[in-house]
Amino acid sequence: MVALDPELNLTRDFYLTLSRTQGLPRASILAYQHKLLEKLVRHAINFVPFYRDSKRLAPLLAADGSFRFECWADIEPLTRKEARENEDKLVATQLPPAMAPTHSDMTSGSTGTPLRVQHTMLSRVASRALLGRAIRWHDEKPEQRILTIMALPDSTPLRPSAGALIVPADLAPDEQIRAIGDFRPTHVATYPNILVNVLKAASNEFEALRVAIVSGEQLTPTLRAAIAGATRARLVNCYAATEVGAVAYEDASGQLRVCEESVFVEHGVSALDELHTALITPFYSFAMPLIRYAPGDVIGKLVACEDALRGLRVLERVGGRERNLLRSPEGHLFFAKIRASNLSKILDYRDWQLRQVSRTEAVFHIETPSPPSDDQKHALQGELEKVLHGLSVTVEYVRELGKLPNGKFENVVREAAADA
Repeated sequence: MVALDPELNLTRDFYLTLSRTQGLPRASILAYQHKLLEKLVRHAINFVPFYRDSKRLAPLLAADGSFRFECWADIEPLTRKEARENEDKLVATQLPPAMAPTHSDMTSGSTGTPLRVQHTMLSRVASRALLGRAIRWHDEKPEQRILTIMALPDSTPLRPSAGALIVPADLAPDEQIRAIGDFRPTHVATYPNILVNVLKAASNEFEALRVAIVSGEQLTPTLRAAIAGATRARLVNCYAATEVGAVAYEDASGQLRVCEESVFVEHGVSALDELHTALITPFYSFAMPLIRYAPGDVIGKLVACEDALRGLRVLERVGGRERNLLRSPEGHLFFAKIRASNLSKILDYRDWQLRQVSRTEAVFHIETPSPPSDDQKHALQGELEKVLHGLSVTVEYVRELGKLPNGKFENVVREAAADA
């Protein structure tokens, strides 16, 4: 955590910039975005093998070398499958000094297939500043103690600072409550289902809670009502993806506002029920440029608004998945910490789905392009048993798992028999 200290001043500067840009006219925001896109494109053409060798971005540069944004829509979108197949070629051979140091991450998202990504220092700065702005939209009190409940490599709580606590998502609710102790969070960030679960288990640990930020799964009306019934804190929905960071935060009126200063969001091809595939270009992804990237998400209309936040469009709808919890044989709900990074070390796979079929049994379906070896089967069985809190699991290897009509994929399903 000490290594993050030099970024604090940059985060404050970025936050102050956000307080100005959010109220700019749409035309000014577009001009701002075009400059950022030009820098990213020129960097990608010069220092990223995938773009340099494919000439994919060539239409964006005129014969005299000038940038032609009017040709932006002619650029072929980068699919998640294509990104996965070209991970190494998408990594830049060099970076501007302001972008370092970088860090690695991995996601299997809600559409399957693990993807390794590289993030820059400015991506981290932007993410923190955007979170700070979203909190300020809902809460102007200076005192902040922020609790994050998230998947961690191990099950040890972290205290990066006096005002921050990170608790592993895979701990049982009573263990999470013990880890929170007398921290008395004023803000919490986690998945909606996990928030409902921990609020039900808490007594007075969340009495000081003012804002709850949820992301990582679809915030259904049922989940929203359950959270509202468990806390008086303001609920803030966030649409984000590991590869690109925060895409939109809910403002004080309940509208999803696009993070225009950090990502360029477009509609792709039409999908089901007036939805479109999302195309997202993160401005600060110099380490691994994802230009017109299609992560597999589906979104509704993007609407410009003339209000106090007029620089930020409203995203009317996000079609996502629900991150279901499982129930242990003893009866408590828990988060199944199945990490893409761990699975990919064992075998090559595309998608997986875990179904809890009873209080004691689960079935794990995994899509593999080729049959696994006995050693791989044994290693996968052991990895699953470590994270399933006593459930017995049967592994079934398949050639293909079906998607939902909106293209998303329910990785974890708890059937009614598990709650009987």
